[in-house]
Amino acid sequence: MHHHQGKHRLWEVGCHHGGERGDTLSGGQRQRIAIARALIRNAPILILDEPMRGLDVESEMAVREALKRLMAGKTCLLITHDLQAVAQADLVLVLDEGRIVERGRHSELMARSGQYRQLYELKLGQYPARTISMEEA
Repeated sequence: MHHHQGKHRLWEVGCHHGGERGDTLSGGQRQRIAIARALIRNAPILILDEPMRGLDVESEMAVREALKRLMAGKTCLLITHDLQAVAQADLVLVLDEGRIVERGRHSELMARSGQYRQLYELKLGQYPARTISMEEA
């Protein structure tokens, strides 16, 4: 990969400058550079650990778009609490204290009343409202 191609990849993920050793980079810019490196390498297998952690809204949108392109046609292990990203996965593994407690596609897990569905509804504000009686209050 030529230097100008690498610079193009950095522009593609929204990271334009970084100082001598990256010491002026924000967390979002560091995330984007990591994704740009993966784009440059064109690795067939990707392991992404919380790729949206610590990003502002603008950076998150840029990273999500880059990840869509990056993951196309590749095997990707995504370790995340980002349920919007999880919902796009071919296979979801739900871990509880290091053990797999559920597995399946998003639609399959949502059809069950397990931990995944409860967490998804709670995190996205869709948890069914519960009426509290006066005796419970």
